[in-house]
Amino acid sequence: MRPSEYEKYVEMYKALAHANRLAILHALTGSELSVDVLTKKLDLRKANVSQHLAVLRHAKLVRLRKEGTHVHYRVSDPDVLRARLVIQRFFTAKTKDLQ
Repeated sequence: MRPSEYEKYVEMYKALAHANRLAILHALTGSELSVDVLTKKLDLRKANVSQHLAVLRHAKLVRLRKEGTHVHYRVSDPDVLRARLVIQRFFTAKTKDLQ
């Protein structure tokens, strides 16, 4: 692949490159949750959670479902969670190597 061909992946990598977004993906493992539930579960401000969910949606890592005035989010594909776990294992191993 030429460097320019990697550009399509950059947005997804950027979406995964934030602790709060990784926490949101973790919270959504096996669940469909509203912004309010995510806010309480992660102890973050609602506006902050909404912003992170917008980034994850734009990168097509999560999907939403509207039910009246409530919006529920879920991971768009099980491979997203598998990728998160692979990345987590990789960095956990590398962190131990540095100690």
